[in-house]
Amino acid sequence: MAGDYDVHVGCWTNWSRGQIFGATLTLSRENGNLILSFLSLFVALVCLRIWRILCFGLHLAYSSPVPRDGLHYQRQAVLRTAANPDNGIYTITILIWSWKRRAGRVWVRLLPTLGLAIGCFCAMTLATGYSSRIASTAGTEVLLTGTRCGYTDISLAADNLTTVMEIFVPTQVQEVISADTYARQCYASSATTSSRGLNCGVLVKPQLTPAIVDSNASCPFHPSVCQTTHSNLFLDTGLLDSHEHFGRNTQPEERFQYRRLLHCSPLATTAGYTSVYNQSANDTYIRYHYGSPIPSVDEQRDEYTVQFPRDVSVTYEEMGSNGGDTKNDYTVRFDLAFGHNGSIHPLMSSFSPIPELRRVDADVYLFFLSSSGVIFSQPILDPWYKAATSYSRPLSQLSSLTGNVSIYMQDEPGSPLACAEQHQLCFPGAAPDGGGNGCTPLVSFDDLINGGIAFQAVVHNPARRPGMEWMLKSTIAKALQAFHPIAVLGNAALKARTSITGGHQAPLPSNQWQVEVQHWHSSVMAHLQWQFVQSVTGPRDPRLDSTFRFAETPREKELCGNQKVLVSDSVSFSIFGLSTILIGGSLIVVLSWTMEPLARCVRQRKGSRPPYALLEWNTNGTLQLQRLAFEANGLGTWSWATGSVPVTESGEVLGVLDLSNPRHPKLHGPLSPVSVDVIEVSGHKEGGQERRH
Repeated sequence: MAGDYDVHVGCWTNWSRGQIFGATLTLSRENGNLILSFLSLFVALVCLRIWRILCFGLHLAYSSPVPRDGLHYQRQAVLRTAANPDNGIYTITILIWSWKRRAGRVWVRLLPTLGLAIGCFCAMTLATGYSSRIASTAGTEVLLTGTRCGYTDISLAADNLTTVMEIFVPTQVQEVISADTYARQCYASSATTSSRGLNCGVLVKPQLTPAIVDSNASCPFHPSVCQTTHSNLFLDTGLLDSHEHFGRNTQPEERFQYRRLLHCSPLATTAGYTSVYNQSANDTYIRYHYGSPIPSVDEQRDEYTVQFPRDVSVTYEEMGSNGGDTKNDYTVRFDLAFGHNGSIHPLMSSFSPIPELRRVDADVYLFFLSSSGVIFSQPILDPWYKAATSYSRPLSQLSSLTGNVSIYMQDEPGSPLACAEQHQLCFPGAAPDGGGNGCTPLVSFDDLINGGIAFQAVVHNPARRPGMEWMLKSTIAKALQAFHPIAVLGNAALKARTSITGGHQAPLPSNQWQVEVQHWHSSVMAHLQWQFVQSVTGPRDPRLDSTFRFAETPREKELCGNQKVLVSDSVSFSIFGLSTILIGGSLIVVLSWTMEPLARCVRQRKGSRPPYALLEWNTNGTLQLQRLAFEANGLGTWSWATGSVPVTESGEVLGVLDLSNPRHPKLHGPLSPVSVDVIEVSGHKEGGQERRH
């Protein structure tokens, strides 16, 4: 949730849009709403002033010293006095209705003015509504302060076993569980926006979809060890940018790119890779020969990797009642061979692969799936879950049903699946010639992080190395590998378990193993995405501070305050957009207020009197029209006849309305109070008589 993060409030640069367009202002939601409200009012004001400018131009264009009909002068008056577009629409509509039989070409003469009014009204409405989009120009992207930035270093608590086992390990397990949950909610292709969890909207990229998903790939090992030379799975993330995909807000020369390849295949279980071992008359095992264990246990154990009981059947006594239990479930055994400096890492690996499986340029994982006791209701053709062996058992009771039913058991006691995983880092502009990308080769994770390969591409630029080392140690170095979901969650990492109950497995598709591998990959990538965020927020549990290496140098602290996330309780504004609206709008407002004086000034500098069009605009003002009406009746001694506000001599009294004919009011000279009363009374009487007629 947004409230869980310490957001930087103030100005910063969003390098996704460059130094100028990326200038951003982040405020709290309350203060941001105040700015949005002000922007709406300001934009409305600017639109009104644009209306006045357009009316001024159209009025001058229509002005003519040649006498015209009443419609012409009323149109001019509307252009001069209509305060806003909606008032103009209403008045022009009334003009059309009133003059439709009294003037020629009414529609042709009034349509441009009506169209201008409608266009300005629509533009003002849209601009006022969309002015809030100035906030979404920068989205809800905000910058975290990074005050608790750093990375986990378990060696800091090496002498405190309690901290490691009771706090650190459970926290790491919880992170894997969270990543698995995030992958199920946010990575699933079937997940709709409404079904996704709240945290799906926090990361700058809700999911990192592989650039390549090849479900008919070749064998990642020697062809003889794979079940098939095709129908295997190959995942390639492509180059994931630290800025674009993970939200680490840095300039282009300070970014790096990360790539992960995962290539998997179900393994062959033909002669040579499996054998039968009879421990006793009743105990028979299937042994799998894909490498010897590390460290060696005994000579006999060195001959095989793992063994499983051959009998995969289950006792059906629990099916004789309506009860049941959860003991019949999947188990997954895994073995690891980590590449290290052209060989297999002797301390981290659990087995030494046979030559057909050996990959010194990658990490090799073996997954053995055992579903002993799991009952399949239909044949399963998936090569890892494969269950085509039919059993027929009498059921005394099962949901009130009796009789014989066909069920299926797993064909292979410990179905094997192998994956090879590789990693790569690229550094933009770090090639020896200063251009392009300096990329590492595709290597194992240990060779990439601990073998120094990651920095060979930037060794020619020592100034970049400290900052890049910090970035990698706090992010990529903490990434999970494909086996971690199984290692931490066990069979809970299998998506097939979402359709199993009481040991009964619902039908599975023929590519279920690929679904599982892609989910593990998604969980790993989700964990990496969150690692970028957690590396700047620090451990949530303060008891873990002893295992955390906080940023110390100025360069490390600078890199820490550069993580972007998406939140809902803050608002980010584009400073460029704000400046454009405020400065541009202010210029429009000033122009609308000064266009008349500027036009007069230009004419005066040319030494000529104001033209007719300019005088007509001025005279059509409300106060000048009022002056013309009084002067036509010989009322008042007026001055400032070409200004904005005409005035009379001091103390002069003007006329009032003559209501002798209420249907045709006229101006009348000054009258005594008694005369006024007589006129009003007679006016009412005549009006009443007219109404009676």
